[in-house]
Amino acid sequence: MFLVCTDYICYSICAGCDNEIGRGEFLNLKDGVYPWYFRCHACDQPIIGFDFKIYDDHPYHISCCQNLHHKKCDVCKEVVSVKHSLPIDYLVLPIWMQKTCASHEHDGTHLCFSCNRKETKDASYIRMDDRVMLCLECLESSIMDTVECQPLYQEIQKFYKGLNMKFDQEIQLHLVERFSLCRIQIGSFLAHEIMHAWLRINGYGKLDPHVEEGICDVMSYMWLDFEIMSISGSNIASSSTSTSSTRYIKNQRSQFQRKLAQICKYKMENRKVPIYGEGFHAGYAAVLKYGLKSVLNHIKLKGSFPC
Repeated sequence: MFLVCTDYICYSICAGCDNEIGRGEFLNLKDGVYPWYFRCHACDQPIIGFDFKIYDDHPYHISCCQNLHHKKCDVCKEVVSVKHSLPIDYLVLPIWMQKTCASHEHDGTHLCFSCNRKETKDASYIRMDDRVMLCLECLESSIMDTVECQPLYQEIQKFYKGLNMKFDQEIQLHLVERFSLCRIQIGSFLAHEIMHAWLRINGYGKLDPHVEEGICDVMSYMWLDFEIMSISGSNIASSSTSTSSTRYIKNQRSQFQRKLAQICKYKMENRKVPIYGEGFHAGYAAVLKYGLKSVLNHIKLKGSFPC
């Protein structure tokens, strides 16, 4: 605060110029300083009056401190403040770490159907139909029809074969509703649905939904892990043969695909629906403990996950 010394001599030393503070006005903030030495740590302009903030022991104009240190909303680019009168002032989207004002949950801000990120001020989303909006990154890797999906379908079948889970008969693929989704998302759905078919073909009969959906989600989760490792491996393999600009573009795309896979895993880990959420956690814990082959054998014999 500002103190006025008029009736006696002050023997404090100014923290700004190291001179003794005599009669007159000074600011008492840990150490006494003359007002003209009390400057904003960001803009180096004098701080006049009592409106300032201290951050990491440095003084700032309030506006400078907000612009430099306070969180900014990735959607509206404004400093996140308490103006919304909501219990939570801002939200952070896991994996992407997109920071947004809590008000954007209810103000009609568009959400990408694939990656779940909110539309920002400087990046418009593309409307695919009445309910589907896609960001440009997701649109670039989206799969629109059954023919376009065939290579991915074959990759997932190879993933199953690599786990010694072969198919004695061909399974036909036909996309019905899951159009306009990213390759990673469609892949996770396919890995799940292929497991349903594998269980039927291999005589598992009618299983409790908790068990069947759980083990199908486990296979989807394992494929996502496999895909993340494949993306990392392809980056290493291509780094020696690509130019620096090509490497940068490939790396950016790979990082995006990796985060998409991670967000798909996050959704599985945090599902609230008991059949899927609890079933997945029980199945994945069993696979980690006993291995996939033993868990599948136990399901076939007992119709449940091993304890």
